[in-house]
Amino acid sequence: MKEEQSDIDVNDLFVELKFLQYFMPKENIGPVEILNFLKRHDCFPNACIAYRVLLTIPMTVALAERSFSKLKLLKSYMRTTMTQQRLNDLAQ
Repeated sequence: MKEEQSDIDVNDLFVELKFLQYFMPKENIGPVEILNFLKRHDCFPNACIAYRVLLTIPMTVALAERSFSKLKLLKSYMRTTMTQQRLNDLAQ
């Protein structure tokens, strides 16, 4: 059976996150500050990778949905302002 490769060792990540609780400053800080802390100390490689992934994943898809809504409006506008000849030429 083929083994799957991963950038993160799950067991090591769990241990790193447990230890990280004791090393982090006690005040509330956001994920970007945590990532900067991890980069400065360079001793939690799996946690650093996990936070980089966390910070690159979009939290919502509203932006993409909004883009498609605008695209629909733009296409409707283009269709209504085009002459029939141009529309036929584009369809071919």
